[in-house]
Amino acid sequence: MKYRILGRTGLKVSEIGYGLSGMSNWTGSDGAQSYAALQSSLELGCNFFDTAWDYGQGHSDKLLGQLINFTFR
Repeated sequence: MKYRILGRTGLKVSEIGYGLSGMSNWTGSDGAQSYAALQSSLELGCNFFDTAWDYGQGHSDKLLGQLINFTFR
């Protein structure tokens, strides 16, 4: 994975981002599959995720939160 520095923050952000709109409950997505896909992307070095409340009324936010909580505790 290639990374870029985010502005003046010094944070390294992956050049490839993961859009979570397809993980919203209303698209018929499977929560377990979505979580597994997020895990894989993190293992491959992705650390830039696009999520919003509108993506299944927070469903994608919850999945990402579970991943972060499990991975970094």
